[in-house]
Amino acid sequence: MKIKWFTYSVLLYLMLASTWWTVLLFEKNESEYKAKKELINIHQDLEEEQSLDDEYKRQKWMILGESLFLGGTLIAGMWLIYRGHKKEINSITQQNNFLLAITHELKSPISSIDLILQTLKSRKLNDESKNELIDTSLDELKRLEEMVENLLISAKNENSLTSLTNRARLSDIIFEMINELRREHPSIQLIFSSYINNEKEVLTDSRLFSIALKNIINNSIIYGDNSMITVDLTAIEHFYKVSIADNGIGIKESEKSKIFNKFYRIGDEMTRQKKGSGLGLYIAKRVIQEHKGHIEVKDNLPKGTIFDIRIPTLNE
Repeated sequence: MKIKWFTYSVLLYLMLASTWWTVLLFEKNESEYKAKKELINIHQDLEEEQSLDDEYKRQKWMILGESLFLGGTLIAGMWLIYRGHKKEINSITQQNNFLLAITHELKSPISSIDLILQTLKSRKLNDESKNELIDTSLDELKRLEEMVENLLISAKNENSLTSLTNRARLSDIIFEMINELRREHPSIQLIFSSYINNEKEVLTDSRLFSIALKNIINNSIIYGDNSMITVDLTAIEHFYKVSIADNGIGIKESEKSKIFNKFYRIGDEMTRQKKGSGLGLYIAKRVIQEHKGHIEVKDNLPKGTIFDIRIPTLNE
């Protein structure tokens, strides 16, 4: 912070100094012009007078041009420093909030499993109660595994996530993933429809693609106000399109260009109550790009959000 304000102070001083020197140069140029003009008038040399006028104008425009260039450069420098500082602050804020969020997200299933194990150890339960607690523990362990996997994927930075050597049908991947989510969220209505006849296989990493779709649907569950979520699979030219639609609160236009950024979460960082780490959509976009595909977000009128994913088909 001190370095930033010191830099601003230096740039402001340079702007004031350049303005002052510009004024002095204008005055000096003016005084020299008047002095030479008087001498020329004495000799009454019209040709030299014209040359003097041209030189005076050139000097004036040169001083003005250099002053404007220097002033513009300093202003641009101040703006770049401000933008860089703001970007750094936003990045630090997002990372700090990510650490807080992921700590809470990791702690929740661990605490739940710990409580279940203590209950199993300290109480005599019938088989039905034991099985319920064990199933809950397995669900929490799966949730924990998914969060760790998301963290590992995001930590790969710019390295390639996978080499697409396997073939699978998208409908099979989606159907299996939807059934898994239905077990995890029995209160959410998830509807999958395929409109493709004679569906062909695509080059894919089924595990990663399933994670990407699950992250998007989980985002719709979090912000969808428990509304119905539909997943449609269609064919468009040389692509298969997966559309994930909800009827929730929607995404503001100003947020749409940011939601796929790492650590970014919709809303106010300090007051946000929804769970999440800010990695889900970032990972989804990376995985889809690894599949040579494309993802975009748009409004689901009259309300809600649609995520459109396009994956290229095989040229056979």
